[in-house]
Amino acid sequence: MRRRRLLGMTVSAARRASAPVPAWVPARVRLLSPDSAGSGNSRVGALFLPFLSTALGAEVLLENRSGGGGRVGVEEVLRAPANGETLLLGNAGAVAASAAVFRSLPYDLLTALVPVSLLAENPNLLVVNPAVLPVTGLDELATALRRRPGGTAYGSGGVGSSSHLCMEAMRAQLGLDLAHLPFRSLAGFLAALRAGDVALGFLSLLNAEPVLRDGAARAIAVTSPGRWPLLPGVPSLEEEGVRDVAVMAWTGLLAPVGVPAELLGRLGHGVAAAAASVDVRDGVAALGGALVASAPAAFAARIRDDLARWRALVLRADIQPR
Repeated sequence: MRRRRLLGMTVSAARRASAPVPAWVPARVRLLSPDSAGSGNSRVGALFLPFLSTALGAEVLLENRSGGGGRVGVEEVLRAPANGETLLLGNAGAVAASAAVFRSLPYDLLTALVPVSLLAENPNLLVVNPAVLPVTGLDELATALRRRPGGTAYGSGGVGSSSHLCMEAMRAQLGLDLAHLPFRSLAGFLAALRAGDVALGFLSLLNAEPVLRDGAARAIAVTSPGRWPLLPGVPSLEEEGVRDVAVMAWTGLLAPVGVPAELLGRLGHGVAAAAASVDVRDGVAALGGALVASAPAAFAARIRDDLARWRALVLRADIQPR
């Protein structure tokens, strides 16, 4: 009896495995990250790939398209056919911060993209090159920068990126005179920080991890509303008196409008399976982030809230695209 039951289960599983993939599932799916290879966004996305592939019954490949503060990757996704072959591994800068700065974008991110799920979040981190700015706190940093008017450059992930907006908001509140050097790739930003070509900048914690680990950068403050559990010794900007910069970086899965609802449902199942995996949770934590699998509606609300917050920050700090 038990042998027949096991045999039946095996046959049933084999039938499911051999069942044809529906025609609306592409044979291969491109998951575009609007960051360079090796970025925290891409490393988080890579943890979800096997689960998305299994859920779709199709190969899901991660591709990087950096540039324009994330706009290059986003625009490539929006130009692609809405058949599920091209999806977006979005982040807070490319999806919300950039849209807050560039009001004349040829698309509306709130209507052109379908949120599938938030995947992970982490704070932005204010870091300095300790060889150029041998400071340990924000007050000390502000004093050192005021002694070097116009002579200090900061790096960012591009005009309109969250790292750009965070620095401009802080600069405006503290009355700092800084020069902005935007970078197309994370590798370029980190190399310039190591070399002292830029003395400071904001990086997501996921992206800052390599330079923190080898001592090329020192953490001064985080943008989370309170202290981030993985960096208990680093104060928040709010705690240090810099208001309205309590923002979080995130990684999320989005699709162009028009992608079949059945495919979106499968993607949701893939995210849920990944979220239940200890390996994925531990992998995100090892990068400095927190796993946050969410329903599409909750993710859509997060994007709307973030866009409103970034727009208010842009107006207060009078940030202009240039």
